[in-house]
Amino acid sequence: MRAERRSELDLQINLLSEQKLAKVIALLEELRRDIPPIHNREDPVAHAMTKPLDPRAVIWALEATFDAPSNTPSAAAQAEIDPASATKR
Repeated sequence: MRAERRSELDLQINLLSEQKLAKVIALLEELRRDIPPIHNREDPVAHAMTKPLDPRAVIWALEATFDAPSNTPSAAAQAEIDPASATKR
């Protein structure tokens, strides 16, 4: 149980870090466009990185990777989708 809670906490921290990095990349791209001496070129990779990951998609992909016994989300994924369900436990 403790290892599972630790894994969930690690995932939440990683997702938060990813969201912050996406924001920093978006700000850098905005700064790059606003500085006149820098050529305004399109960078599709940087543009794609400005969009944060969908936590539900990550959880579903992890469960699919680890061959979850069913196609329904775990309790952690369900709590992410519907926070009210977490309070019912």
